[in-house]
Amino acid sequence: MPEDNLRAELVRAIALELMRLGYRPSVQHAYLQRGDDEPLRLVAEDVWGAVNAILVERACQAGARAHPLFRPDEATDHIMGPAQARVTLIEYGDFECPSCRQAHGALEVMLPHFGAQVRLVFRHFPLEEHPHAALAAEAAETAGAQGRFWPMHHQLLEHQLHLDEGQVLDCASRAGLDVPRYRQEMGDRLYRSRVQEHVKGARHLGVRSTPAFFVNGAFADVSFGLHHLHEAIDRALLAA
Repeated sequence: MPEDNLRAELVRAIALELMRLGYRPSVQHAYLQRGDDEPLRLVAEDVWGAVNAILVERACQAGARAHPLFRPDEATDHIMGPAQARVTLIEYGDFECPSCRQAHGALEVMLPHFGAQVRLVFRHFPLEEHPHAALAAEAAETAGAQGRFWPMHHQLLEHQLHLDEGQVLDCASRAGLDVPRYRQEMGDRLYRSRVQEHVKGARHLGVRSTPAFFVNGAFADVSFGLHHLHEAIDRALLAA
């Protein structure tokens, strides 16, 4: 790690520990008044600057979490993880998107690492350039009505190169669905409106591509690698 980055991490860690102990910027640190130890005074200024930055970050996160779209609905959302998790990770995804499949693989490793500290919420954002994505999203919702959303989610992503109607039906069978019920509900387009609601919510949040992740209401940019998502969760846990 470059020296400047290491220093910034150490300063942030000290700031978080001071905040845990109850210190706030309104408490005047003694070293800020000392002129006989300039290096120590500069470190103290950096630490208190970090405290201020953390308070601003937490205020922004609190404001974001207040948005109703960042409060998962147990009745309609698909949630993996406990309600009391310290971090809520919301993904807007597309079953025909190669990057979403990569993210799925990464999350299968990442989520067990964080355990009960993180819960995942999946919502749909089928992209227009993917001809089978909307059908797959409706199929996943149909599976969810049978309590089999996550097995269907896995099947659709694992077989995303083969998502025409017949092949999605095969996914439903492998996921353990009641196939006659699945056929009827898909024929009635019973869950089309729910998928459309997800898309509407995603656009309201500024989502334009997939996968799009929000960590405790803060957008996590993974365009340069999914390790950035891991880092965003780490920061959210420190700030929680």
